[in-house]
Amino acid sequence: MNTITPLSAIPGLGSSTSGKGGQGQEQHSQQSTEKLLTAKVIELKSGNRFVLDFNGNQIVATSKAPLSLGQTLNLQVVSTTPRVELSIVSDVFTALSGKPLVLLGSNIDITSLLGLLQHSKSGTPSPLSNTSLRTLETFLPSDIRTILSSKDGGEFIQKLFNRLGVNLEALLARGERNLASQTLKAALLEVLVKFNRAEQITEQAGRLLATLDLYQHVQVQLNQHNLLIFPLPLPFFEQGYLLLENYQEGTSDDEDNENTHQLHYALHLTMSGLGNMKIEFLHSDEGLYIKFFLDSKEKTEFVSQFTDLLSESISEINVISVSYSKEVESPAAELLKKITPIGESFVNTTA
Repeated sequence: MNTITPLSAIPGLGSSTSGKGGQGQEQHSQQSTEKLLTAKVIELKSGNRFVLDFNGNQIVATSKAPLSLGQTLNLQVVSTTPRVELSIVSDVFTALSGKPLVLLGSNIDITSLLGLLQHSKSGTPSPLSNTSLRTLETFLPSDIRTILSSKDGGEFIQKLFNRLGVNLEALLARGERNLASQTLKAALLEVLVKFNRAEQITEQAGRLLATLDLYQHVQVQLNQHNLLIFPLPLPFFEQGYLLLENYQEGTSDDEDNENTHQLHYALHLTMSGLGNMKIEFLHSDEGLYIKFFLDSKEKTEFVSQFTDLLSESISEINVISVSYSKEVESPAAELLKKITPIGESFVNTTA
């Protein structure tokens, strides 16, 4: 992780020693470490020192990362105590450069990787730690479909989300090494080290790691639009993620606000036989509205046959309506639209 340490205070961020301590200071530190900042390198100095411009305010900072004059940096505050430390977050378009666009919507399926790892053992103990082995096995239980269809299916999905490791760097910055070591990203990094001479294994692990990294970069971009993305690490999806809109809203203590408990989220999927599909959910105190988007009239008619079965299977909330549309884009195309700034094109068409 490339970091920057400011040698003077950053306006608007506050001091790690300000305040009277106690719960208020802890809350301030937690909020500070969630901040994203933008700075521009305006001067290069000796001794790994640089002058950065934060919205017209100039500060001197140190970093071992190679920075260039005029470079714009996306920075995340990872620590405020005992001193402010910033992590360099790569711009999403830089992160995508040279990598297949399909990774944007790729599913995180470790089936092939686990098969290669098991074949490589040949009766000898695995060089991977027990923690990494257990983590990899968590993402591919033999009875995954049974688990998902049971009452524990929701908890299982949440467990997978929490252990993907798209927040690995943040966990390490907070000193939570135990939690960090139990993530899929940490396990994949260990695979790359321990099997560095096994080309097939490193290729599979590297592709999975690249997909996780891209989702991490994409989330930084989506934060600006109050969107939260969850990759779906399930083997029967060719592509898939969950997108939660306005996830920071609905936290008001005002009981008279009728929209307090509204949630708007969507599943973006590609499945064998059904192709591209989007399922939108509007969840309010009144009940649940569901809308399916498919890519043909025939598929729409096929899925609509199961409307009654769907309503009956959702027993804990009133399903108000289920509707259908025959127009949908691929998960990758939908995501590109979300992360591309208005008025800009993802593809540079200038000669």
